Amino acid sequence: MNRSHQSFLEQNGSTLLEKESEICGFKTYQFRSSNGYGKTSIFELGSRATISFSDHLYYNDFEYAVLSEDSVVIHQYDSILTDNRFRIGQVHTGMQYIERTAENEVQRYIIKKGTPAKTIGIQLMPEYYDYYLKKEFNIGYSAFEEMLNCNTREMCIPSLSTVFHQILGFQGGSISAMIFYKAKIDEAVSLLFQNAKQIKKGIAVSKTDYRLIMYIAEYMAQNVDVSLSLGEMAESVYMSPAKFKYTFQSVMGHSFSDHFFLLRMAKACDLLLNSNEYITSIAQRVGYKNVGSFSAQFKRYTGILPSEYRAVKGGKQPLD
Repeated sequence: MNRSHQSFLEQNGSTLLEKESEICGFKTYQFRSSNGYGKTSIFELGSRATISFSDHLYYNDFEYAVLSEDSVVIHQYDSILTDNRFRIGQVHTGMQYIERTAENEVQRYIIKKGTPAKTIGIQLMPEYYDYYLKKEFNIGYSAFEEMLNCNTREMCIPSLSTVFHQILGFQGGSISAMIFYKAKIDEAVSLLFQNAKQIKKGIAVSKTDYRLIMYIAEYMAQNVDVSLSLGEMAESVYMSPAKFKYTFQSVMGHSFSDHFFLLRMAKACDLLLNSNEYITSIAQRVGYKNVGSFSAQFKRYTGILPSEYRAVKGGKQPLD
């Protein structure tokens, strides 16, 4: 186990569960004390990479420190509350970030009480980016480093969220799990390269057009319950549909329709895990009048039905 994971588990008092993990191929560690309760599940791809998933709730602010190793960390917070004492500053639900960590660096964190801390992450070790990428894909470290420098620390890559939730939703056996998780780690890295490429292309987009697209993206995130068309959004920022389509793709890295779909699914995942709303109500809150259509699209996104996702990932019984 990586040093940072081991230190984190020791500080919150987690111990290895003897029974089989809910996530195939993962080892699950659990704690329950006067400070809170929760589980952390870890999958190790040899010495190349690690996938981890944590679902904790603390009764008091939880402060901890770990000694890092040379690695690259890709994280997503499905639910979190911190303050500016958190290592990378104040983080928020839905946030993704990428960070290069140095060997033997003390990293200090704080997780605020009362809000579930649900995170999923991939940690890439030197064997992955120094040797594996070169051997398998002829990608040298200089190209990998350029990609890291191009991606901002805080990211917004909805397709990366899809990869994370596909990992959590995997239902195969132990042999297929190893193949599946390896492929998903590679897919996540490929999305970072793709995002870096789109960022470079975005340099050609004017600052005004860039701000307009980011305004539209924020508006979309706040209005997943209504129907939004490309034409309407283009008109609202005084662009032709053709220009809007091209500019949106350049700035966001994917199409308008794909982005809206991913925003809706990410919101649905959050509501399934962090609310007691009926699935029919959640479907309406993310823009689906027909719960059957919502369930089909959700399964396309995660690989499992909404009721299964809530039961498996949130530990709750289906409400409809």
